Amino acid sequence: MTRRGRRLGVALRLHARDGRRRAGGSLVPVLQAAVAAALAFSLARYVIGHPYPFFAPVAAWVCLGFTRNRQPRRVAELGAGAVLGVLTGELLHLLIGSGPWQIGVVLVVAALGARFVDRGDLFTMQAGVNAMVVLATFTLVTSDPVGRAVDALVGALVALVLAVLLPRDVTSRPKRYIASVLTESQVLLRMVADGLRSGDTARLRDARTQLRGVRDILDYGRTVVGSSSQVARLNPTLRRDLPVLAELERQAVLLRRMLNTVELLVRQGRGVVGESGPQPVVAMLVAEAAGVTGQLAGSVREWSFPTEARRRAANLAAECAPSAVMHSTWRSVALVSVMRSVTVDLLQLTGLSREAARAELPDLPDSREVEEAAEGPDGASGIWAERP
Repeated sequence: MTRRGRRLGVALRLHARDGRRRAGGSLVPVLQAAVAAALAFSLARYVIGHPYPFFAPVAAWVCLGFTRNRQPRRVAELGAGAVLGVLTGELLHLLIGSGPWQIGVVLVVAALGARFVDRGDLFTMQAGVNAMVVLATFTLVTSDPVGRAVDALVGALVALVLAVLLPRDVTSRPKRYIASVLTESQVLLRMVADGLRSGDTARLRDARTQLRGVRDILDYGRTVVGSSSQVARLNPTLRRDLPVLAELERQAVLLRRMLNTVELLVRQGRGVVGESGPQPVVAMLVAEAAGVTGQLAGSVREWSFPTEARRRAANLAAECAPSAVMHSTWRSVALVSVMRSVTVDLLQLTGLSREAARAELPDLPDSREVEEAAEGPDGASGIWAERP
């Protein structure tokens, strides 16, 4: 298989695994948004009495979307943009009528007005789209002008209320995403271990493709954690989950740090393999790191204390001594040095502080090495610092 074909295969397999997770996680949010659209339509038609409440279900569906990533501020922003857009479209229709050039004018006016009111891109997008829809469908929607704005407001309010009140478990989705990042990181580390063991630089190039995909999942996972935290702060019944969400955010930051270190490992590993051939000792360390990462994924998914992961990570730390490759080239020693940083990140992911994690390393290096990675959440976990 060609180099490009191998990278494409890695990317497609990662995309398929992530796609299955996305589709499975979107079923309930899609059903909720559909119910919200039907509810908004019913309120506008049967309670308020509008015969064609087109904008009510549209606003509800667009505001809630098809994922659980429903930050109340974002939902409110979309709803306000929808109402502003409808009002702008109605006003300009009364002043200049409807037609091709009028649609261009209404988009300019709605977008500039939205930018004046709020800096959010979603707010501006909603305002422009709804203003354009009003002019484009004016002859098809025969309800009164004020009614259309009221319909949009009804849909937006239904979406906002459901976005705050519907979630009963705001931690399950963030846990699933962080666990997914750990699972895909395990795949990544196994690829790196295979490349170092066999001296296959192509396998290490494949690992870089996997790394980019894992980072994309992590970026979205941090968005999920942030939106869940916002919902928990606004809903008094969910504030008890804030410590769990804080720990998941801590783990997301640590995972970002670990992925940066693994990128360095891959880059240096390609050079070492190209110059000195297979690196079985370092490959063994990386394979063990993959096993620890898999253990962590299970702990996060089940939200159980990572006893086994911490034990294995501590054993890995003991093996990451420069003496492990003392008879090898300086390049091999450099790879072990990088693995020391990966091990510290893994120990922190089990709940230890950075100081406690570094204490597990043999032959502690000088302070310069400590400073190289001294950013991020260096304190102990608020949940997993000590075994309960």
